[in-house]
Amino acid sequence: LPPASYSYSRISRITSHSHEPTMKDIILLALISFLAASSIAAAEKTHEANDHIQDQECIASNQGEGECTNDSSSSVYVIGDLHGDAICAVSWVNRTGLIANLIDKDLSSTETVPLFKKLNSPSEWRWTNDKATLVFMGDYVDKGPTSRQTVEFVKDLTNAFPGKVTAILGNHELELLRDRDARITPVERYSAYSYATVHPGEYHNYFNDPKQKKSVDADSEADADPAASQVAARALDEK
Repeated sequence: LPPASYSYSRISRITSHSHEPTMKDIILLALISFLAASSIAAAEKTHEANDHIQDQECIASNQGEGECTNDSSSSVYVIGDLHGDAICAVSWVNRTGLIANLIDKDLSSTETVPLFKKLNSPSEWRWTNDKATLVFMGDYVDKGPTSRQTVEFVKDLTNAFPGKVTAILGNHELELLRDRDARITPVERYSAYSYATVHPGEYHNYFNDPKQKKSVDADSEADADPAASQVAARALDEK
């Protein structure tokens, strides 16, 4: 859960800097716990509302004939700590079976294309289980080389299924937002811990980004190949 992972990273920072947790630390931890509890509560309310609607539809369709045997069981799928791994993000969501037409069948067997590039347009996705919801527990960024693609995928899911998919902030997102505070010195910033923040390969996701209207010459474009950067990153990890 986010509170546990947050506590672990916070303890590491406290140990290295030799100071006690501040009131901001305590408030931030409480906020994470509150968001997690609120997300689960919202999912349960959604289930109850869906069950009520289905009960009413069953009664109306039967018109007093036969018995309504609406199964009130429901499921909540929870995914956490994707950490810049868009391939795992798509794979895990696909394995839940909650979304039909998630992956383009024409590209499904193409091994040279990463799984997160085989997605159909969100407008083509279809939710398959009215009694199930999906909750992302945060920590979409850092450590892996595809944080951007992970965030974009989760955002597309919440936009496509606002009543079924909930995504909350994890400690990594909150820490990076906290780093924007100009009062925090560079050495105290979360981004100062290279082992826990941005993967070197992540920068390739922003080279020649049309959204930022930046151009890169042909040589730089060749060097900025995301697939090549991931291969190089894995080679470094193996060493």
